[in-house]
Amino acid sequence: MIPLEEFHAVVVDALKVVQKNDEISLSVDESFTDFGIDSLDSMSLLLELEKRLSIEFDEEFDLFEHDSVAKLHASLAE
Repeated sequence: MIPLEEFHAVVVDALKVVQKNDEISLSVDESFTDFGIDSLDSMSLLLELEKRLSIEFDEEFDLFEHDSVAKLHASLAE
């Protein structure tokens, strides 16, 4: 797994695409829901991350259970 700092940059870039907003700034501990991410956006974000990171999330993976960059990074490191 890539270091947290690099992962953070990838997530922010993916979130900018999903939200169609280049002004997004997100700390590693800030909740994705603070940006109005709904279930459809969460699926889009996971798909965008799969492409960017060459990984595949389990069908049952729930972004809301790992609702920050740090928590998402930790879950992928397991």
